[in-house]
Amino acid sequence: MLVGEDVDFSKWHVFFTGERLDGQESFLLAKELWIDACGIPADQVHPVPQIPSAEGAAAQYTAEICMQEETVLVDSEEGLPALDLLLLHVGPDGTVGRLKPNSSEIDEAGTGKVVLPIEEAGAEAAIVGPDFMNAARSAVLLATGSHSAQAVQAALKKPSASCPASLLRTQQMTWMLDSDCATLI
Repeated sequence: MLVGEDVDFSKWHVFFTGERLDGQESFLLAKELWIDACGIPADQVHPVPQIPSAEGAAAQYTAEICMQEETVLVDSEEGLPALDLLLLHVGPDGTVGRLKPNSSEIDEAGTGKVVLPIEEAGAEAAIVGPDFMNAARSAVLLATGSHSAQAVQAALKKPSASCPASLLRTQQMTWMLDSDCATLI
């Protein structure tokens, strides 16, 4: 939708909230659907490293994020790299950025970790942590369908590990919902 608008995509950098290490599904889909169409330079697209070790991928991606020039990522008040915009899908269970309800990764809130390893057999991944997400200046959360209505309702109430979306607290947050998803708010 932004192609042809007065947006200078040559200045954009794209990072991902997580990726399984057995493929680049999120990266490849984003590249196909909008990154290439927007003309974002390839060296400004930062996919999660595809290496066999989740711990290694998390460490490598943390280094890549943290080593960005201040013209790309400035530090938040907490000293974490801060994205200008965090775009997240909210799943029917409240999952955001691959943070699942009641997961051990949610327990990492407050540790200051930028990227976390997921070392589940057959589902190794590297995902950004809740502190890194909350360091973003602004977030846009997208939820659609009646199947996500309860998650949105829970997210707008008190913070809870059972609904990761409820734990997001960026400086500015915008929710985008379709009418089916907004029925309970």
